[in-house]
Amino acid sequence: LSEGWTIARMPAVDRNLARIAIFELAHTDTPTRVVVNEAVDLAAEFSTENSPAFLNAVLDAAATRLAASAPDTPPQP
Repeated sequence: LSEGWTIARMPAVDRNLARIAIFELAHTDTPTRVVVNEAVDLAAEFSTENSPAFLNAVLDAAATRLAASAPDTPPQP
């Protein structure tokens, strides 16, 4: 989902925020917007200045892919 960025190239904070958020998207009932906003806010506080936009894009792609793989589940706001 992070085209052009290898795992090794990503800041450790971004990698771990993405892991936590994707787990939360896949395995909890927390609304997608809440998960993404929390991860983006944490990235803004603890990572690079480009991290919030990067994580937002990666998590949006992950949420879209997860929603497509579970068509019986109504989309989250």
